[in-house]
Amino acid sequence: MNTTIQNWKEQLDLKTEALKDAESINLTQYHELESKMQSIYKHLDDNFGKLPEEELKKKQLEFRAYTEDFFKQSYLFTRAREWPRGYPGDYKTLEKNYLGIPIVSKGIGMYIDNFFLNNTLARGVRERKETLSHLILKELGNRDSGQRILNVGCGSSREIFDIGKTVNDFTPKMTFLDYDEEALDYSQLLLHNGEIDITEFEFIKYNALKLASADRTEAAFGKQDIIYSAGLFDYVPTKGLKKIIHSLYNLLDEGGVLIAPFKDKENYQTYDYHWFADWSYFYQRTVEEVARILETSTGTISEIIPCGTPAINFFILRK
Repeated sequence: MNTTIQNWKEQLDLKTEALKDAESINLTQYHELESKMQSIYKHLDDNFGKLPEEELKKKQLEFRAYTEDFFKQSYLFTRAREWPRGYPGDYKTLEKNYLGIPIVSKGIGMYIDNFFLNNTLARGVRERKETLSHLILKELGNRDSGQRILNVGCGSSREIFDIGKTVNDFTPKMTFLDYDEEALDYSQLLLHNGEIDITEFEFIKYNALKLASADRTEAAFGKQDIIYSAGLFDYVPTKGLKKIIHSLYNLLDEGGVLIAPFKDKENYQTYDYHWFADWSYFYQRTVEEVARILETSTGTISEIIPCGTPAINFFILRK
């Protein structure tokens, strides 16, 4: 590890020594730590930013190994490094992020958890959930009861839970898809405990990549009125994404809507996810790139709705 990173790590350890017994977060101390952690960004960019992809990934792996003793004190960074569910951004990690408070209750880990939660994208994910709940509720309010809704890569379905029992007034028929069976069980239990009527809800283990086949998708799920995903589309390579978007748009009945949030690479930094954590599997796209992909896939121009943070936007496609 080069001298600059070694010095940065040593200074980081010295700064956090005074925090090891903390039982609450002092914002002045937190901002000092935040500034010190972020002070390595420019060095990482200047020295490794132009490396070929394989060499860059190797350097990132070495950096994470070198800083393991520091970041392992954080619950959130540990999950984002180790992928206990086998993939980054699993439902448990997102559920903890939704809380908006550190999971570790004292010491250095509490401060590092807070750093994770204050990242632009972590904030954006919380705002995305809130915006998604609002958009779904608005659609339901403008439609007849009994709407058919498909939730792709549902995770915890927290956006439906947050709407609450009001969902029952619209008697929707909802299908929840996720490849993580534990996420499906959690989603079902969460909604049930939120007094949401799940009688007409289906929870199906399904690989979203199979949605690339329009014929197979329609045969499996039939026409839908509202289709959305909370964040899956960012993880699909462009070639496959075009096929999936085309297939889902084809699945919409006349008057149906596809709600698709995407990150905007021009409005967030990736150091915390590519270097501090191992969370580099979402694709970096601009608003213009996403709009072109969606128009090419559907022949329809998207309505673009920001979600509180410029890091994430919603793209609305109507049939």
